[in-house]
Amino acid sequence: MWAYRLFSTAMSQIGKPISRLEDIARYLQPDAPSAPWTAQPPREEAPAPRPVYAGAPVAMEDDQLIFDTTPRLTSQLDFVPDRLGYLVNDEGLVLMGRADDSDGPAQGLRLTPIRLEEGPVMPARGTSTIRYKANLPSNPATQPGEELDTAPDTLAQQALAGGEIRIFDSRGRAVTVRLRWAKIGADRWRLLYRVMSDALTTPAAARGWQAVDQDFAFDARGRLADHVPVMLDLGRGLDPVSFEFGRCGLTQFPDSTGLIKVLACSQNGWPQAALREVALREDGRVLGCFDNGRVGLLGVAAFADSGPREDMRWAA
Repeated sequence: MWAYRLFSTAMSQIGKPISRLEDIARYLQPDAPSAPWTAQPPREEAPAPRPVYAGAPVAMEDDQLIFDTTPRLTSQLDFVPDRLGYLVNDEGLVLMGRADDSDGPAQGLRLTPIRLEEGPVMPARGTSTIRYKANLPSNPATQPGEELDTAPDTLAQQALAGGEIRIFDSRGRAVTVRLRWAKIGADRWRLLYRVMSDALTTPAAARGWQAVDQDFAFDARGRLADHVPVMLDLGRGLDPVSFEFGRCGLTQFPDSTGLIKVLACSQNGWPQAALREVALREDGRVLGCFDNGRVGLLGVAAFADSGPREDMRWAA
């Protein structure tokens, strides 16, 4: 049968270019076996958790745990704070490491339990600094004038709104500070501020708009001539706050609206917050995530591969 196919194909190619003979040879070759089905490589499994050193409590004296003399290793990394502030996992072991703010893994150190001295809360921090960036228009929508009337209705016609920011007192209570800027000369501005005292939970001295005792002067290129921070005296119950704007934080350029454009306004205080979650990083840092959105360093854990076993011992 194959001889007949060869003869028929050869006769049909008489008078055609010799290159067609290559096609005949390919036609007569048996089909190449199909490649076998190749299975996909298996997915790599997640690596096992690195064990950390932990302590087994055996007794308690004066709200202090006493631990077994031999450090333990555990791969159960789901540590949560107990009522005493110790970080405990499902096995009842307490996380060990270096409970300070140092960087890096706890290598070759004496072990000590990582404990939240304040319990599972972040203490409140009063605001000490406001950082501010804005452009003050060289063509303001108000009329410049040396004399300022701080009555609310009149001041709105003399000074432009410069934004507002919520700050915190030492007990974590929030108050709002409003800002206004008044142009008092060709290239000179004055900052005014007011604490909204009704936001305080305790009575505070009723205060209207206050002006800082330093004017802000700009050169012909719209740059601030003197960038020394000023202090805002916010009145009773609140500590003075440093108002900072850096070398280039305040500018004076034309603006089509004639209004102030606030570019950034932040502060460094926060209210008391509760701990929501504990995270153990690969570098050993134990981080606490709090319900005010902040993250704090709780300590540095000691991984099993971060130092020789015999080098780990309890702190005296």
